[in-house]
Amino acid sequence: MKLTKENVLSGTNNGWDFYRQVIKNLPVLPPDKLKPVKNPFYADTKASLSIYLNNGQWLFKDFGQPEYAGDVFHFAAHYYKLDSKRDFFEILKRINQDLNLGLEETSDNPVMHQLAVIKLNAKKEASNYLQTRGIYLKKGFYQSHAYQNFPPAVVFVNHNQSGFEKRYIAGFSTLKELGLPKTKYTGIKQNTLYVDAYDQTKSSVFICEGAINALSFAQIGESAIACFGVGNIPNGKILENYIKNKIVYLAGDGDQAGQNFNSQLLNLISETNIFTLKIYRLNFPKGSDANDLLVQDELIHYQKYRKRILPFYEYRKIILKNYQPALFPLDVFTTNLKSLILELNRTLNFPVNYSAASILVAASTAIGKTVKIKVKNGWYEQAVLYMILSGRSGMNKSHPLEFALRPILKYDEIQKKEYDLAMEQYEQMVELTAKERNELGYTDLKPPVLRQIMVNDITPEALQMVHSQNPRGLGLFKDEILGWINSFDRYSNSGELQMWLSMWSGTNIRTNRSGRRPIYLSQPFVSVYGTIQNAKLTELAKPSISSTGFTDRILFTFSEMQEKPYMNTQDLSQNYIDYYDKLINKLLQIPLETDEKGQIQSKILNFSGKSKDMLLEWNRYNTDMTNKNFTSETERSLYAKLDSYFARFALILQMLYWADGEADMLEISPETVEKAIELIEYCRQNAIYAHQLIHNSTEIQANRVNEKLVAQFLKSRNKSIREIADILEKGKSTVAEWLKS
Repeated sequence: MKLTKENVLSGTNNGWDFYRQVIKNLPVLPPDKLKPVKNPFYADTKASLSIYLNNGQWLFKDFGQPEYAGDVFHFAAHYYKLDSKRDFFEILKRINQDLNLGLEETSDNPVMHQLAVIKLNAKKEASNYLQTRGIYLKKGFYQSHAYQNFPPAVVFVNHNQSGFEKRYIAGFSTLKELGLPKTKYTGIKQNTLYVDAYDQTKSSVFICEGAINALSFAQIGESAIACFGVGNIPNGKILENYIKNKIVYLAGDGDQAGQNFNSQLLNLISETNIFTLKIYRLNFPKGSDANDLLVQDELIHYQKYRKRILPFYEYRKIILKNYQPALFPLDVFTTNLKSLILELNRTLNFPVNYSAASILVAASTAIGKTVKIKVKNGWYEQAVLYMILSGRSGMNKSHPLEFALRPILKYDEIQKKEYDLAMEQYEQMVELTAKERNELGYTDLKPPVLRQIMVNDITPEALQMVHSQNPRGLGLFKDEILGWINSFDRYSNSGELQMWLSMWSGTNIRTNRSGRRPIYLSQPFVSVYGTIQNAKLTELAKPSISSTGFTDRILFTFSEMQEKPYMNTQDLSQNYIDYYDKLINKLLQIPLETDEKGQIQSKILNFSGKSKDMLLEWNRYNTDMTNKNFTSETERSLYAKLDSYFARFALILQMLYWADGEADMLEISPETVEKAIELIEYCRQNAIYAHQLIHNSTEIQANRVNEKLVAQFLKSRNKSIREIADILEKGKSTVAEWLKS
């Protein structure tokens, strides 16, 4: 008899003999009379293992270690310290040997033996198969235990078992003659993608038919996904999660099915308006696929097979300027600050753009209402910034903000400790009589007020109350800024969006609620900052938000780093930390002055004579840019807000120069204006780029060129009907008819 699971169960009395062999004191009793026994796998202080018969199968249950639940083979796996899935055949061999069952451990039928090897040792077989295909990965993709009665093939699945790819080995191609069933897939293939070879940090992605091809691209350092054939392309919503804002390569096989695969993908991307940077079709040699090229050591040179697909995507340049995010102009900072930012990049891998923007918002928050800048009579600006750090997930967005805000958070911690002590003393005084309080000198008993600067998750009403108690100003830090944006809908009746528009402008806010104390905020100050993923920027395109001009008030910064770097062994020197803490604390120590009536009297910075001339010259430039015929409505709205931000940047930079000992706090110098111009142009470029990402689903869709117009455009560029048909992937007769009409 052959060594099989069924024969092992038959030869061990359904596993009972194995239990008795392992647990020496297992009593020979009927199942309904069995008592708990000691577990052989760890030191029991009392019997805790119950063995019982269930539907003809012996099971065990341990009340001390729940993971020991399972059948006799699971039990044996623990006993032999093997993996019940990976080492199943070895477990059968051990039981066969230990109980002297005499079962043969080889099969005379090579096909069935191969099937048994794949079933019982899928990891090794899959690894060997991958290597024969030129794929050497530390992380393998192996056969799932969820499939039963599968054919002699290696089945590769991702860790979520949401997709599969089968490859026959040893030359077997027909299953029917072997009497073996086809592999059955238990999921919804149209809603799944093979994603283990997907690297979200890459700027491009390859879409393949099968997992082996996706793994082949991963082998040369590319990001790839697999759809498992023409019939299994997922819906657009799922696909969008992986290809939006990326360069896309359609990598169907070099046959007719592969061409159909590429065409269907292109149609899906077009019909569902998925925004991609570029789309290429890989024209593989006839009969070849990505894995064939990998084996031939040609895949890394795949560029020679690619072909640009023009319709819908390349022509968006005709519609909208192709701006890119800018590199932060570090020269606007002092030498010390510039060195700090570069050191943060070298030691902690903080992107330069993120660190620089984070320092700006920290300085903004520390300054608060202590200092304002005068543009002209009746026009004053505070240092308020609304800043979002945008980028791919895992690109170190939050850490630079946390580092920059650390001195302010420390300041808040000290204030909280003082508040707790004052509150404890207040509560003690409340317990005393009025006479006792008078004797101790407490004639006017009032509860203490918590002094703070930073807030996080807070309702509009609570924010206004906290601000009224902290007139210096606040900073709102939301790691995932979208939560803040989405709260506008949650509090729609409270007019929160309008409140934030007023906060940005410094417009007085009056709030009256029935049964609550009225709140009046004179020239409120709240800087807001947080992070967002590029893919989620489109959520800022909601009409209820974008139509108000709210998004035009947001400054954006993007990482200059395209890929997540490896961790290094360098440490940030404590000297840099101490320097930065001292810099921000100097801003925090600026007193908030008031007059005899308690009204805040902010210190006013003016533009010097030459600085004012430079301001007027830049303003004329910005106004001309706004009024140009080619300027879109989106850009016009953005440029209008830059006038205010220009003055705010001049204020923040001048205060940073003062705090670092390189300037005074008397007026805005020409050097500061020059730096503010660099900074505002950096923000202009990023704002346009951000709004392309935000509005692509509306602007691109509204202006998208249809296929007929593309055909006419290509004809005007002297393309032949054959070339146009090939680019559009349409028949020549169809294209000819379009051109006639």
